[in-house]
Amino acid sequence: NKEKEELSENEKIINELNSVVVPTRPSSLGEVVLPDYEGMEIEISSIKEISEEEITEYINKQLEKMPSEYEKTERTITRDGDKVNIDFIGKVNGEAFSGGTAKGQELILGSGKYIEGFEEQIVGQNIGEEFEIAVRFPNEYEGELAGKEARFSVKINSIEEEKAKAVSYTHLRAHETVLDLVCRLLLEKKNN
Repeated sequence: NKEKEELSENEKIINELNSVVVPTRPSSLGEVVLPDYEGMEIEISSIKEISEEEITEYINKQLEKMPSEYEKTERTITRDGDKVNIDFIGKVNGEAFSGGTAKGQELILGSGKYIEGFEEQIVGQNIGEEFEIAVRFPNEYEGELAGKEARFSVKINSIEEEKAKAVSYTHLRAHETVLDLVCRLLLEKKNN
């Protein structure tokens, strides 16, 4: 129970610290007037030690928030999560339909941006080869396509894979909160 109380206390401190934003540009503060701090005493006994696990968890959460970056790959077969550049022509009952054709369209496989089944059938396909996929538009789809089966002729022009994410000093400075600052200082202390 004492561990849970300490963890709960740490969570409270983390939440409180995380709600305070440290501006990264002094000009955004306007004029700063410091109080008379000489002789001021500060009690720090209420600050709990932050564990390495808590710091790691926090950093991992920050990584999840970062936008993905992609780079060309030598692979010729697509995988879930790849960013592909595709050309496609969609037809219903053998007739092309409005909005069903695109050239140079970028799509992240597994993002769920297209109708169900579209992206999944692109996974495992070869770059440069033309192939067909079949999907059914949802019954809730607006317009004439609702509930209809469509066939798409698809060609993959290029494949990019997601780059590994890493927290950089520049990223931390751009999004720094008090908790970020505490974590950075603790990491610096640990490394020295």
